Order: sequence, then structure tokens, then C-alpha cells
Amino acid sequence: MGTKKSSKLDAEEAVQTRVRLMAASRAVPITLRMPEELNDWLDEYAHTHRKQGVKKQDLIARAVQLLVIDLSADIDGGEGDAA
Repeated sequence: MGTKKSSKLDAEEAVQTRVRLMAASRAVPITLRMPEELNDWLDEYAHTHRKQGVKKQDLIARAVQLLVIDLSADIDGGEGDAA
């Protein structure tokens, strides 16, 4: 018998799997407009962590993945991780 908690965990796992599959798909170039100060912060962070292989595009891709997870939780009736 499935419980409400296990259903929620199953739904979260399905979202995580979908996000991993999307992240593994072919990368395409996009044009992105963002606030200048956020762009500056990303540049500084990537520059500071360049020896660890951190790239600005990877930071943005990860942020979008987390957004998809959060929005999917909201759509599926979950609570998401509202900050």
C-alpha cells in the first residue's frame, strides 16, 4: 500500500530523474538577459573558482535545473523549496 508520503517521494524522484535526463541532452546556445549585478556576481564566482573548473554556463545550467525541480514540485502539488 502506498502512503501519501511515499507518493510524494516517488513524484520527487521522477522529477529528479527527468531533470537529469534533460541535463544530459544536447546543449544548445541561447541568448540570456539578466540583471547586470547578477551577471557580475556570476563572472566573479566563476573567475574565483576557475581552478576547480567552474564555468559561468555551468552555474546557469545548474540554476535552471534547480528551478525546474522547484517549479515541478509546485505544479505537482508539492511545496517546493521556496526561499
